[in-house]
Amino acid sequence: RRMNYFSLFITFTLNSCSPDLNMVQSCGVKPPFDLTAVTLECKHGSKNLHIRRSQGDNPDDQDPMFKGRTSLIPQGNRTFTVTLTNVTKQDEGNYMVLFLFTC
Repeated sequence: RRMNYFSLFITFTLNSCSPDLNMVQSCGVKPPFDLTAVTLECKHGSKNLHIRRSQGDNPDDQDPMFKGRTSLIPQGNRTFTVTLTNVTKQDEGNYMVLFLFTC
């Protein structure tokens, strides 16, 4: 088996931060495919924001600064939502979502 992948880049910049601020990013993919059957890795630089495998979330590989503050939810075969709660100044920057699937 070969591991094939493609990536989607999500970027955002926060100009002002508040402990009550949440970041919610909805993303679409084409062509549609079963998002629950792949591995989704959301990264902030080299840090793992959230990892979701076909069996569910994998908090063991999550960077400690994001523990308890994230969700990554597939919504059908076309979209998913990444949520980061209680955003801080350290959360500013570029985010990337990597899709991993076997074929």
